[in-house]
Amino acid sequence: MISPLLHLVALSLFIGITPVPFTARPHDTASRQPSLLWRVVSPEGAVSHVFGTIHIADTLVFRQRDIVLQILDSSTTYASELNLDSVMNQLSPGALMLERGTLYDLFDSSSVQVICQRLSGVSAMFASVCPRLKPGAIMMIVAMGEVQRTAPTSIDEFLWARAKKRRLKRSGLETMAEQLSIIDSMPAGYVLEQLTDTAQASEQFDRMRRLYAQEDLDGMESFAAEQGGMDAATMQMVNDRRNIRMVGRMEGMLRQGGAFIAIGALHLTGRASVIDLLRRSGYSVEPVTGGRRISWLTPAQRE
Repeated sequence: MISPLLHLVALSLFIGITPVPFTARPHDTASRQPSLLWRVVSPEGAVSHVFGTIHIADTLVFRQRDIVLQILDSSTTYASELNLDSVMNQLSPGALMLERGTLYDLFDSSSVQVICQRLSGVSAMFASVCPRLKPGAIMMIVAMGEVQRTAPTSIDEFLWARAKKRRLKRSGLETMAEQLSIIDSMPAGYVLEQLTDTAQASEQFDRMRRLYAQEDLDGMESFAAEQGGMDAATMQMVNDRRNIRMVGRMEGMLRQGGAFIAIGALHLTGRASVIDLLRRSGYSVEPVTGGRRISWLTPAQRE
């Protein structure tokens, strides 16, 4: 069971990897070599690394190569989507609530009943205020609540804690307010469609985590595209604009070198990916191979 506060943190983190449908957009690069870890060299020759994460607590996705942790341990700075040391101070319960009105102003009463029943199945905490919640907030809460938690932490939290233990300088590439604004951008009709289609949810998450464990970015991109068509404006808000913002904020670290940057793996896919944006800015970006595949979790954590 996730505590209420951790549930909110997980909710904000989960945005980066939720397999929301979007229209496939061809990119110029050939199929990538399977890798979640990428070596980034600035025009001046400074070396850093970018790693794609998945924001769920699952033992399978912790089957990773040891070289990732070796490179993290030898880095000097660390950045993730959010600063996990200060994220709780940025949370406001009101950010998940509709500014005015209720769900009954957006949907008919039968649809509201279906939505709130789905929510009550995963969160008693939020069920009591369901009609006042933003549709996008409900979708994210339900998505997190229905993912089985088989590990004590997510990869994001694990890597942040390791960087902290090694006294790396740490920062976030986005604020909580910026991530929560994505909730506001979700069209009500799209959210209703997602919340009323429950048949394939478990199968979709299982496939996504397996593709992630295989480090198959191309497979993850294709899988997301198969799920349907998110309108271009929403896709720009959910992914493309965030990629531009994150690249702008990581450039200072990349110019200095020694940075380890961990962001949701889907931000590394597509024509507007972080990888392609960096290449267009003059950086050399190549996959890192090698290393031995192990579980990053201790035996006790895997039980």
